[in-house]
Amino acid sequence: MRLDFLTHHDFMNRELSWMAFNERVLALSQDAGQPLLERANFLSITQSNFDEWYMVRMADLIRDIQAGDDKKDPAGMTPQQQMNAVRHAIRKQLRHQYRSYEALKVALSNVHLPILPVADLKAHDRAAVRQIFQQTIQPQLVLKTMDATSLSEVSNGTINFVVGHTRDADWTTFALPATTPRFIRVPGPNSRFVTTTDVMTTYIADLANNLADKQVYQFRILQDMSMPILPKSTTDVVDAIQAEVDKRATAPAINLTVSAQMPAELKRHLQQVLGVDRLHVFKVKGPLAYDFVTELNDLLKQEDQAAKFAFLHYHPYQPHQVKALTGADIFDNIVAQDYLVHHPYDSYDAVLSFFQQAVHDDMVSEIGISIYRVSHDSPIVAALTQAAQAGKHVVALVEIKARFDEPNNLKLVDTLQAAGVTVFTSFPAMKVHAKMAYVVRDGRTIVHLGTGNYNDKTAHFYTDFGLFTADEPMAADVRRVFAYVTGQASQPQELADIRIAPNMLRTTLIEQIDEMIAAADAGKHPKIWFKVNSISDQELIERLYIASQAGVHIHLLVRGIATAMPNLPNVSENIQIRSIVGRLLEHSRIYLFRRDKEDVTVYLASADAMPRNFDRRVELLFPIHDAALKHRIRKIFRQMWSDRAQSFNKTRNGRYVRRKLKADSDPVPVQERLLIAAENEND
Repeated sequence: MRLDFLTHHDFMNRELSWMAFNERVLALSQDAGQPLLERANFLSITQSNFDEWYMVRMADLIRDIQAGDDKKDPAGMTPQQQMNAVRHAIRKQLRHQYRSYEALKVALSNVHLPILPVADLKAHDRAAVRQIFQQTIQPQLVLKTMDATSLSEVSNGTINFVVGHTRDADWTTFALPATTPRFIRVPGPNSRFVTTTDVMTTYIADLANNLADKQVYQFRILQDMSMPILPKSTTDVVDAIQAEVDKRATAPAINLTVSAQMPAELKRHLQQVLGVDRLHVFKVKGPLAYDFVTELNDLLKQEDQAAKFAFLHYHPYQPHQVKALTGADIFDNIVAQDYLVHHPYDSYDAVLSFFQQAVHDDMVSEIGISIYRVSHDSPIVAALTQAAQAGKHVVALVEIKARFDEPNNLKLVDTLQAAGVTVFTSFPAMKVHAKMAYVVRDGRTIVHLGTGNYNDKTAHFYTDFGLFTADEPMAADVRRVFAYVTGQASQPQELADIRIAPNMLRTTLIEQIDEMIAAADAGKHPKIWFKVNSISDQELIERLYIASQAGVHIHLLVRGIATAMPNLPNVSENIQIRSIVGRLLEHSRIYLFRRDKEDVTVYLASADAMPRNFDRRVELLFPIHDAALKHRIRKIFRQMWSDRAQSFNKTRNGRYVRRKLKADSDPVPVQERLLIAAENEND
């Protein structure tokens, strides 16, 4: 068992792995087996994924290159080499997005939901659409002379127009307001649509007489939205994060996307004035971005056509109601036994009830929670404020550094403090990503630990586990972790049950892997099963390679980034990597170690297997002790691993290949099967 012969070919670059993930999502937008408007949703998701990745990860790469950093990643690539490779993948993905959009338009037309060019409408329909434009959109538009000042005011992610002629010195520019609908319904008995951008281009002369017969082009920018790590010496984290949020409006542009027809000289002018490197300028056919396609759903609802076109969506489902966790006796039930919930198959009402019942239970004296992301009208936040106003001691750790949720969480701090909640805001240089809550009832601590956020909205389409327990060692660990993250105590070096990052989490997983290696050396048949969003920690991956060489069979179920490479000769022959992308976003984290049939260790976690989670965040890894609950998790993993309807295999060259159905395999995707099974439990 050696590592000294490992080369950069034994690892995949993180950014290219992310691009491969977004390609898998894009594949679902092209999958005729998916309901049509869900395919449109997948196309929209690829755009929001791409934008966030560019504004953060690409921004970091640009900074590394500008700083002269030539350090190689585990795949042997310098930042500049990564940039070059990623740009090639981006161009390929932009072409795939366009083809997907064009195919969607054909499919929508086939079900009588056409997206039509304005030029193809009859004269009376064009007149009606023009009137809608003049009355509802034109008043929102602010025309400006295109110069350095007007271009400096361009907002991140908005669609912008430039109007003029190459022989003219003056160009006019204006933005499509973010609140403007991107589709206009053509009046009439049928559901027909035109895009707002097409209407604006067609009737540009309506905006001003001098715009008649001028050329119209579009452009869009993305800005550097990364958030720097605060110095450890920062004394006021709230003020520091607010200052960084305020800077975003004037952050430098790092990406420019323009219409394919835009003249080269105009493109160069925009690039130079906006300060975008030419390597980050992209000409595209069709729309500049595809985040708008889901607006068709809203239009159909406004027309009361949602029921008519329900077949274009996934069928609705009723989650399993865990009755023991939704009544006034919830805390007595948890004291009696541990409960495991698997969302969204099990209703999120169980989590809501945990907080809501704590408000009304006179025996509950204290409530604590760590918050990373919550919904805008969160019933959990409502319960916390109600409890504080009722005189209960409520403690909330709000991680205000949650990416792109910083403004929401800054407001949340004010809301909670105004209600009398004791609020803490974590460490300057480290995020608290742990998902934990507790209540103290009649002197006993009862806890909830999860793999996902306390967000009642995303809980409907993110898969996550939650554990309710009153186990005293685990409850004591939770209280010690709370004391640490709220600044009341130093970081615990030892805990009875829970393991935390930084310091403990990677070490614990490697210790478990080493035990599997020892079991293989002893002639047993150990297995390692991980289910994570991403795996990119080099030290952990290298130890998995050693385990593979020792004969340990390793299954990695990874939704997103996987820099580990499977099935490499003499390196990872016993490692298989699969990815499930589908109706639900696979968000739960499982770390399972099987020495033999009766000796299995199961952990759930808030953390993925990434350096940031192990080294720069406070995370929880918590064991499942109850045999029945461990069995349930193992069964769920096996069901997901065996899926052939919505999963991809990663090959030894880094490509992902859609698994094919066999004659005896279930054609129903595993997520759908689990939803049906959960619904049947209500009968």
